[in-house]
Amino acid sequence: MLNQRDNLTYALKAPSPNFQDDLVYLRGFAQEQWIGQHIKHDNVMNILPRCADSQFMYHVCELIEGQTLRQWMIDHPLPSLQQVRTILKPVAAALRFMQRLDMVHRDLKPENIMLSYNGEVKLIDFGTVQVAALSEVNLGIDDDTPLGSVNYIAPEYLLNNRSEHVSDIFSLGVIAYDMLTNALPYKPFMYRDYRPKSLGEWHYIPIHQTQCQLPLWIDMCLRKATEPKAERRYQALSEFMTDLQQPSQAHLNAVKNAPLLERNPLLF
Repeated sequence: MLNQRDNLTYALKAPSPNFQDDLVYLRGFAQEQWIGQHIKHDNVMNILPRCADSQFMYHVCELIEGQTLRQWMIDHPLPSLQQVRTILKPVAAALRFMQRLDMVHRDLKPENIMLSYNGEVKLIDFGTVQVAALSEVNLGIDDDTPLGSVNYIAPEYLLNNRSEHVSDIFSLGVIAYDMLTNALPYKPFMYRDYRPKSLGEWHYIPIHQTQCQLPLWIDMCLRKATEPKAERRYQALSEFMTDLQQPSQAHLNAVKNAPLLERNPLLF
């Protein structure tokens, strides 16, 4: 859409007619407008104010010309560690910014990350974002069941409908694992709206079962990021991103003491 006021092109986003009777969806769509205007960050899609007298629901969004991370992953099935780090770094920066605003994305997945043709990485889709300030005044999304992709969102959200900043760390860890191995760290759930019964349904799959070229300390980093128990997970995005760059001493010690099957499955 070309805006005649500034001669710039924007993307127009309208709610799906398939959810016209879904009040939770519509409330999330309306909340997305507020969130997109309050987050000013280079790695988050900007949403502009629409005409005050408009009779319709729509968003005027920053135009991002490029592809989703999902499409990029299809085009690059086995990227290098450095390529993965380069893409995840701005995503983590966007999530840290949201955390400072007491926001949890809750639906972080490759489809909600855009890679522009000029090299920018943008976080999009804020319809499921949990905003502490809105929840305190009872203006947040009152969803009885978790929203989002069941294979990427954190166990505590699926099991207890509870989200915190480490929930987004879990999702980012799953994305990192998926990018590096073209697989998921846990057996995929059978269908989209499946709701697990307990933490026992998450069984981590070591990366050497899918990708032998990756070092063991990367596996330990991803295992900790995607730990089903929130208290055992990385508690800070910066810690996760640092360990993804270079092995921590704890990981090096663990590698040294690991069985040969885990340290070098090919040699075994």
